[in-house]
Amino acid sequence: MNTIDDLGDPSDFSKTSIPALSDFDSALRCQVCKELFDTPMITSCSHTFCSKCIRHCLAADGRCPTCRTQDQPLRLRKNGVVQSMLSTWLKVRPEVLQVVQKAEEKPAMAIRSKRKLDGEEAVDSRYPKRQTRKSSRRTTSPTDSSQIIILDSEDECDVEYVPDAVSSSMNDGLVACPICGVRMKEELVFQHLDRCQPPALPKDKPM
Repeated sequence: MNTIDDLGDPSDFSKTSIPALSDFDSALRCQVCKELFDTPMITSCSHTFCSKCIRHCLAADGRCPTCRTQDQPLRLRKNGVVQSMLSTWLKVRPEVLQVVQKAEEKPAMAIRSKRKLDGEEAVDSRYPKRQTRKSSRRTTSPTDSSQIIILDSEDECDVEYVPDAVSSSMNDGLVACPICGVRMKEELVFQHLDRCQPPALPKDKPM
């Protein structure tokens, strides 16, 4: 049957995004040879077969292969509607199959991408961005080995200590205590001064 034999079967569409196309493909196939119609002919009982297939069947027992109704080759008529549908289907079938197969692959790719992103987020979650003295955890700046310790809100005041080497290069909006040099929020300075102790001066070495 020329290029018709090169096409697949209805199961090509069964695992695609539109499995109902399998039924449409089956409707354009002869019930005798199971291939797409080749010169479709309709019987007096309104069943369609390939011209060669139905003529062989009628020559053998004179009955329709589908309903077993008696018929004769002279009563066969060309099925123009099916022939028109078949001609169009032969042109678009490969493209339709390709499109629905790609549509089926996209959700699978999206799921794999989501799992990959979830895995990356799970790895990042093991490295907390904010750490406190209470939890006894430390964090290191990616560009500086100096450590920053932030007091919990449960402490007497919300003070953030930053070594001078780090604070000189940071614009964090904090101000330093004029007595001890500890950096903190501006509104906490006066509260801190009430209990601030100046750093002890080093003792002179004996002569």
